[in-house]
Amino acid sequence: MESLTSVDKSRIQHAFQKALNSYDEHALIQQKMNIKLMTHLQDYLPNGSLDSVLELGCGSGMLSSLLQKQISADYWLFNDLCDVQVQLAEKLPQSFDFHCGDAEHFLFCNNLT
Repeated sequence: MESLTSVDKSRIQHAFQKALNSYDEHALIQQKMNIKLMTHLQDYLPNGSLDSVLELGCGSGMLSSLLQKQISADYWLFNDLCDVQVQLAEKLPQSFDFHCGDAEHFLFCNNLT
């Protein structure tokens, strides 16, 4: 019997990949939460450019897009369980790197300071 705390990541990946093309138009709560998060984040952002920004679990890029509109960074790295690099490239104005994979097994680089 499967534990209630275990997560079937392949099932999550499959479901998200299947809904990816229409996710943003149906994710109304996520849109509202992203706006609230950005409002609170403004108080903690330094003036000027950041060296690097890492977003784990970037999904369809809703928050990523808001972040790039508000923050200037020398290096952006996005991660998601699904390969959403093409979708991100269509949305994001600044260049970025993308790593597809489970964030729990993400190997952090030295340039993320």
